[in-house]
Amino acid sequence: MMDTHAAVSPDAQPSRMAIVAPAIALAVACVFLIGAVTRPQAESPSSIQIDVNAADLADLQMLPGIGPALADRIITDRDTRGPFDDAADLARVRGVGDRTVLNLEPYLAFNATPANGRLD
Repeated sequence: MMDTHAAVSPDAQPSRMAIVAPAIALAVACVFLIGAVTRPQAESPSSIQIDVNAADLADLQMLPGIGPALADRIITDRDTRGPFDDAADLARVRGVGDRTVLNLEPYLAFNATPANGRLD
């Protein structure tokens, strides 16, 4: 049994683990906090709208969840089958389901006049 009332020598040195563990915990917390603060956020729907009937590949990739392959399929479908009337029309593109349509809807415009497809 250990004596819990034993006097600690003034010469006693803390173990390495007692020094290193809090430093590691602090470093991990800093990395987490810095990542949370600097992580880029998707633009809000009010700050950008893309006209899918005029947008190019780069414009479509600005939309959340749209990568180069899906953007290419959207453009191919638009060129082959004609313009999209509304967000629900995007479901005709392979890889665009109901959830994607709901996520994209606030970012979409239809039949915009700017040549670049963006309504800033």
